[in-house]
Amino acid sequence: MNPIWRWLKLAGIAGLVIGYMSLAYLASASDRPPLIAFFVGVTPFALGVLGFSWKTKLRYPVLMAFGALAVWFWQETDWFLKHSVWLYLAQYLFAMFSLALMFGSTLGSPANALCSKIAALAKSEPLTERYLRYTWKVTLVWTVYFVVAGCSSLLLFLTVPAPKWAIFDAIAAPVSLGLMFAGEYWIRLRTFPDESHISIQRTVELYREFSQSHKRGSS
Repeated sequence: MNPIWRWLKLAGIAGLVIGYMSLAYLASASDRPPLIAFFVGVTPFALGVLGFSWKTKLRYPVLMAFGALAVWFWQETDWFLKHSVWLYLAQYLFAMFSLALMFGSTLGSPANALCSKIAALAKSEPLTERYLRYTWKVTLVWTVYFVVAGCSSLLLFLTVPAPKWAIFDAIAAPVSLGLMFAGEYWIRLRTFPDESHISIQRTVELYREFSQSHKRGSS
């Protein structure tokens, strides 16, 4: 890729991220956020739930639930906007604790750890015991991160004003998530300098592929 286009792509992504975080903060901190900020705040979570359930037996119940929520929102738009902060808290806690359960439930053995499964998709050769121990530890760290993030959000929500909690929800949480990915990648490069490594973007893509295959297997 041409260096100019690469920088333009990075600048465009950065602009979208900053715009999203700004609107998410506005939606979380306001007593009655603008409608566009409200939708920006809930759309990623809604799409995630739909995507996760689409190829499972939960597809039609989830679609019916979303339809009912859409009708309710149409009739009680002001009520939803005035109580949007509770919605953001609920969706954040649901996401964090669901991910903690997903990662934590695979910690029974190094080979079954979720990060081990993802790493196995990226490599043509079997993972060594040393690598499996590493990916098990990574799975454990992610599990702890999700639990701590969820509990921190709830504690701040209960103890500080909404605008201060919104800083965590809309800014600090996404930044910490990015730092987790970058930190793991940096540690992996130094722990296994002679191994081939996949990028952070490819790691996310493999997680999606694993989730899709897991859903197909369980449906």
